[in-house]
Amino acid sequence: MFGPDAARFGLTEELPSDERAARMDLQWRAHCEALPAETLPKMVAIQRLRDALLAQVALQALTDTGGPVVVITGNGHARTDWGVPALIKRADGDAQVFALGQAEAGLLPEGTFDAVLDAPGVDRPDPCAAFR
Repeated sequence: MFGPDAARFGLTEELPSDERAARMDLQWRAHCEALPAETLPKMVAIQRLRDALLAQVALQALTDTGGPVVVITGNGHARTDWGVPALIKRADGDAQVFALGQAEAGLLPEGTFDAVLDAPGVDRPDPCAAFR
């Protein structure tokens, strides 16, 4: 599906079993524990494709403009361990990458980042309430 750059961004490789399990668990929790189990591998594949596309476009923008390039996304895509920054480094080891994670009310995001900024909590309804 990704075309000739699939290998460049690791899409032709199977995930290690522990990482695959962790990604499926994250998808389960991120979707209010409401997804059927058989959809979880597809959700992981979609996230991998999005990460690869974001990395591909960021690298193209870097080539086209000389940089800097900023990718604004959620924490799941911004993780340095397996998100967009990891794929940028994989595809271009010379690219300089800085990943900023976002926390709220002291609840740190899962994954690794170069830095994390914390903001006060926001009063909002439970987004999972509709699934209970």
